[in-house]
Order: sequence, then C-alpha cells, then structure tokens
Amino acid sequence: MEKPFSLKNNYMIRYRVQGGQPHHRFINFVALFPSMGETTTIQLPIWRPGRYELGNFAKNVRGWKAYDADTGELLLWKKTTPHTWVVQSDGVDYIKVHYEYYAAEMNAGSSYWDGAQLYINPVNGFCYLLDNPEMDIDVQVHVPYDFAYAGGIPAEKKNVENGESTWLLKSANIDHLADSPFVFSRDLSSHDYEAHGQKMHVWMNGDVNFGDFNWRKDFQAFSELQMSMFGDFPRSHYHFIFQFAPYFIRHGVEHENSTIIAMGPSQAFNERKNYDSFLGISSHELFHAWNVKCIRPRDMTPYDFTRPNYSDTGFVTEGVTTYYGDMMLIRSGVWSMEKAKIQMEEFIETHARNRGRLHQSVTDSSVDTWVDGYTAGIPGRKVSIYNEGAMLAWMMDVDLLVGSNGNISLDDVMREMYKQFGKRGVGYTSDDYWEICKSMGLNRWESYRYELCEGTGDYLAQLKYTLKHLGWKLEWASSGNVAEDYYGFMIDDMGRVLNVIFEGPADDVGIGQEMRITCINGVDIHRNAKDIIQKQTGDLTITVEDKWREYNVEVKRREKPFKRKAVLVDIENTEIRKIWSGTRLGD
Repeated sequence: MEKPFSLKNNYMIRYRVQGGQPHHRFINFVALFPSMGETTTIQLPIWRPGRYELGNFAKNVRGWKAYDADTGELLLWKKTTPHTWVVQSDGVDYIKVHYEYYAAEMNAGSSYWDGAQLYINPVNGFCYLLDNPEMDIDVQVHVPYDFAYAGGIPAEKKNVENGESTWLLKSANIDHLADSPFVFSRDLSSHDYEAHGQKMHVWMNGDVNFGDFNWRKDFQAFSELQMSMFGDFPRSHYHFIFQFAPYFIRHGVEHENSTIIAMGPSQAFNERKNYDSFLGISSHELFHAWNVKCIRPRDMTPYDFTRPNYSDTGFVTEGVTTYYGDMMLIRSGVWSMEKAKIQMEEFIETHARNRGRLHQSVTDSSVDTWVDGYTAGIPGRKVSIYNEGAMLAWMMDVDLLVGSNGNISLDDVMREMYKQFGKRGVGYTSDDYWEICKSMGLNRWESYRYELCEGTGDYLAQLKYTLKHLGWKLEWASSGNVAEDYYGFMIDDMGRVLNVIFEGPADDVGIGQEMRITCINGVDIHRNAKDIIQKQTGDLTITVEDKWREYNVEVKRREKPFKRKAVLVDIENTEIRKIWSGTRLGD
C-alpha cells in the first residue's frame, strides 16, 4: 500500500493534513503512529487550553480507521471513551490512521475550512499517543500554492506542485502542537511592530477598516508597558493572529507564543466603540503571555487533555487578566480617564445585575466552568470569573497602593508570581497567591479571600473604600430601557425574556426568564419587541408563551424607574488615582 510520506528511522508521529471539498467542510487527516506493542492507545484531547470546559471534539470526527502502515491491512480497534481508540498492534511497526474532521465553525478556538482558508486549532483534531505524550509530531499540510501561513510554530514551505504547496510544521509534543493554532489563507496580511526590544508579529486574515486609528502605535504602547511591568517577555517570538469576519464576533484565546482573535464586523473598526473593543481583547490576550501561559495553576501544570483540569483560580487566570488588559490601555495612555471610568462602571454594573453573587463564590464559579461552560446557566446560580475576578483585582490593587503610600500595588504581586512560579515553570495554588498578597502588605487580606473570593460577601461595601481613594462616588441611574426601568424585565427583539428583576412588576405577575412575549397591548411581536415596549407609557397587557402554555398577564408600570446603571461621579483627582492610572514605572 502506498505510504503518504516516508517513515525513515524517525520515532515520531507524522501527520498529513489537507482540506476536502470546501463546501463539505471536512479536513482529511492521515497519521502514522509508532506501535506501542500489543496495543496502542490513541487519544484526542477533550478540551483546549484557554477554555476550561469540555470541548467534545470527537463529535466532529468521521470515518476513523486504523491500518498496518506496511501492509495496508485493516487493524482491529476499540473505542474506550469518546476520545480514545485502543488499536490491536501486536507485530505492527507503524499504525496508519485515517479520519475526517468537520470544520465549519469560526471562532478563536475552532477549526475552519472553506477553500479560501484552512484554519486549524490542533487541539481540536490532532491525536497523540496516550502512553507517550512527549513524542515529537511532524505535520505536512497541503494547501493551494497561493496560501500564506500564520502561526506560532515555524513552518517551512517544501515544494509547489500541480497548484498545491506542501508545508512542514515540527512540534516537540502534543502540548506544543495543541497550543499552536495556525492559518493558511490567500487573504493573510503580515505586519509587525517592536516593543521593549521585542519584535511582535501581527497577522490579519480578511479585509479590515481601522479608519484613522493607528493600531500599531497603540499596540506598541500597551505592549511596552506590559513588558516593562514584568521586566521581560517570556517568548522569543509572538504572533497576534486575527480572523476578521464580516459579521459580529468577539472571541480571543491565548496560546504558548500566539493568540487567535476572531472579530467582526471587519468594516466597523473605524468606529471608536468597536476599535476600543479590538484594543481591549488584544491587550487582554497579550497579558496572558505571562498570566496563564507562564504563571499557571498547579492543577494545569502540565495540561492533562484526557480529563477536566479543575481549578479554583479563575479569579487569577481570567479575572486578574481582565483587569490588567484594560488597565494597561489606561496606564499607557491609549485610553483616556473618561474611558477608564466607563470600564469601571461596566465592572460594577455587571456585578450588581447578577444575582449569582448572592449564591456562589468566584472560586466555586471557577470550578463550575466545567459544568455549564461559559453560558449564563440557570438564573442567579453563578458569577463570571472574568468580571468578579477583575473587580477583586481592582479593589486589591487600590488597597495595596493606599496601604503603601503608592509604593506597592498588584503589579508587585504579579511580578512575584512570575518570579516564583512563571520563570521556574512551577504551578501555583490559590494558597500561594494569597500568601504573596499577604507578604506585600494587603490590608484585610483575610476579608478579600474568605468573604469576597471564597465567599459571597458584599463587593459594593468594599468598593466604597476603593472609590473614596480614587476620588469617585458611585451613584445609580435609570438605564433608558423602558422594559427594564419601569416593568422590571429585559427582552430581545423576538420577545424572549432575557432577565427579570427580582420582585419587580414582571416577576410579581409570573414572568420568568426564557419565556417569550408574543403580544404587547394587542400588538403582535414580529422581531420588534424592544421597539414596541420602548414606546409604552402605561400598564401592559402581555401575552406570554411558556413552552406549551400561552396566557395573558397585566404588568403594572412603576411610578419611578429602577436605577441599575452605575455612574461614577468625579469628586477629586486624588494622588492615589494619579498613581493608579499612571505607568507606575517611576518616570
């Protein structure tokens, strides 16, 4: 039987990858695995770095078959888990495996093939030997001759023949490959900039409109500050890889020496709000180069792709990163103080609106990302590790500054985490993090840990202290959304109920989340529910669809609106605020 590529004498896993018919969306995989003896166990990862939930990638695998690579004889195998194949390999030198992977989803953690690009997150579709996860993996990728390459793994273009080019990627093991997404596309453009003496690569797939914004200058500013804060950059090369789509999408994932960021609509980044979102996610993902990719929880050191890697440190991995992603833009001068105020208002408002803060701690919510992923889940059950972790980091940062007269901050905590754990390649625990916070002189660290982080204590009470020292006062205003302000619920254009204010008018008459409103005061809903209710000035007669039931309810309009919009009122530009929003580099 013809071999797809040479075995030679290399004891490694070798892959050949090529897109099938573009409209079918399948990627063809052929792999050669060294036999491990009587049986060989071949494993597909069940989750991916940067997303702490089950990925169930096996659902996209079709036609998995194993052969003797020398004779072509079909081998026997047994699937022992959805992601594990045990092959009978006694007397076999190499096993050749064929399968297809369905690649029809576009986000920062998926794989996609449409004829114009071959985009692969290797953790989705590359198998490895369960008994030898450290084995080298070579990948041959066959794409149209005019496709360019972007990825964290260096790729060598071997030859061009019959309108097709062959590229070779070499990875040290499955950890390296799984954490190194790549894109082949004819629409790739290459850019770069320099920060702190480090050359940074930027790849953009798709046509994007930044208008008059100077993204390179802004990237250089926040990159310089992040590198200066930690003192160095942990990678010899780094790649921002952007997938710009014509529709709305916002998703980024951190990797070993790269990040994939999917954003859209691509022609709308000339608008300030969209451009700020682009900067925010980019700064966030770069901060992950230290926090997660180097400073990694012990529960994930090393990654185990065969099971959930439960960790209670999401308030550090994602919360601290969310806070610093925004703060680096503020402190580098890319964002104004007015923008800083808006970002802090969003943190506060998101916290206050989520009744999950009354029922579950941020540490427990960290573990529960594996339960229901990154969805909202049932009403009021959990909190966001991103938002609550960022709030916690913000309050602790200011507390450290106040307690040290501006000399010590959360920067020092993260530098020490990098020194003790990141640079040494040692995983940390939540105990380690809190011990460093304590050693830096964090006031009331027990309260931060046991009441606010591991408990369901009142963030807003502690926030008063934070805001006082920043010269802000928190007030609450109506949102301008009539449904929320006067009737106590929020809906989408189809009439689906997104949220209900506890003990508000809608809640009092039995309207619940996920129900659907089909008629408002005699007007039927046709993708216009928000417009209809925005015009209402009195009580409502609403038809509610609740699964197989449909009934009418009367919702009374409040005399005074709910006030759920956070507003930070400027009182004084304090010295602490100046230090908090400055570079903190002593200049």
